[in-house]
Amino acid sequence: MTLDGLASTFAAIAFAGCSAIGLFLVAKILFVRLHLSLRGKGLAEEQRRLAAPLPADERLPHVVIQLPVYNEGEIVKRAINAAAALDWPKGKLHIQVCDDSTDDTTRFAQEARQALSGSGIDISIIRRASRTAFKAGSLRIAMDQVPHEYFAIFDADYLPARDFLRRAMTVLLVDSRLAFVQARAEFLNRNENVLTRAQAAELDAHYAFEQATRSWAGLPLPFNGTGGIWRRAAIEAGGGWQGKTLAEDMELSYAAWLKGWRGILLTSLAVPGELPADRKSWVSQQDRWLTGSAQVIRAVLPAIWRDRQLPWTKKIVSLGNIAMWWLSAAINVVCVATICALLLKPSLVENLLPIVIGTLFCLVVMQFVELRLGNLLLHGHRRSLPAFIGDFALYIAFTLHKLWLHLFSLCKAFLVHAPEFVRTPKRGVEENRF
Repeated sequence: MTLDGLASTFAAIAFAGCSAIGLFLVAKILFVRLHLSLRGKGLAEEQRRLAAPLPADERLPHVVIQLPVYNEGEIVKRAINAAAALDWPKGKLHIQVCDDSTDDTTRFAQEARQALSGSGIDISIIRRASRTAFKAGSLRIAMDQVPHEYFAIFDADYLPARDFLRRAMTVLLVDSRLAFVQARAEFLNRNENVLTRAQAAELDAHYAFEQATRSWAGLPLPFNGTGGIWRRAAIEAGGGWQGKTLAEDMELSYAAWLKGWRGILLTSLAVPGELPADRKSWVSQQDRWLTGSAQVIRAVLPAIWRDRQLPWTKKIVSLGNIAMWWLSAAINVVCVATICALLLKPSLVENLLPIVIGTLFCLVVMQFVELRLGNLLLHGHRRSLPAFIGDFALYIAFTLHKLWLHLFSLCKAFLVHAPEFVRTPKRGVEENRF
């Protein structure tokens, strides 16, 4: 192949990547329209569900609080105390510390349990010989030890308000079709530094825009791993906590959805948690999330496409949801192919470069609209437009950094049989800064 032919091949690859990004943009525009068309009705329905009366205390079901921990240190005490403070009949509140730790976390958990020994709450610390299947394996072992129907899951750094169970269980009890209720996340340290501000802007859009729209439209809603309550019947219908991927929450959500169960997001119910505040922790978290989502594609997508009962529209939405991180791969392809094409044949600059720059510019504008929309929906004008533009610039900077991280993670998801689950370190941030 001549240099001109090779340059033309790279240019064609770049055009194909731009087309893929263009399809993503069209899908996002349609998703924004869908969100706006459903928002009024969705919020009204949420308030109607939350206003439903709970049964009298003696008729309330048992609820198990599962706290999966691994080398969390002393913040496990705070997590146990927050769980014990939940407003629910003490004889029907059970706390399982699903502890795979190899440090002093177990001792701190035992101290917290001892301090609450007179509270009337059943608190158990469940240890395993190995971390088989990581978080999913720990949750599965713990669930098998009790006969109860409802399981609330909180990572060690997420602190539910005292009324969390009263509000979330209201919704779950009145609709037997619901697999789980998911609260949105808030962030104790969103204003700590440039990294936490960029993450908070992105995750606000995830909850207020993406997850809310999926919930209102009846589309598959991935559980976010913390801040929610699962129904045992739905967990069992989905095959239980399998741990085949690093995204056990997404994996089970889709497995249960294929069996006819659905989840719901409560936008007005927030559980504050902690964002990674340093680059190393953030990179580790991003790597795990992307690797896990790629594994879910491999594990779940074939079953979705084989399901003859599932409409094509929902199959396509499922693909877009599971594989939305593949946008990073498309951007990488466009950038690399464009550079190679222009180096081999500089005369392509007049035809190729305007299309590439225009496509990427439209993508940046769309991302800004999505993130600003999420910020406004959750926090109104608390963050001024100039301040938010600064946050968005930080988001773009970190996104550029993530592009290469994502490329390596995607390769690892398909080339490494069983990647290690690397926990995100938690510091136990106390100050409420959201």
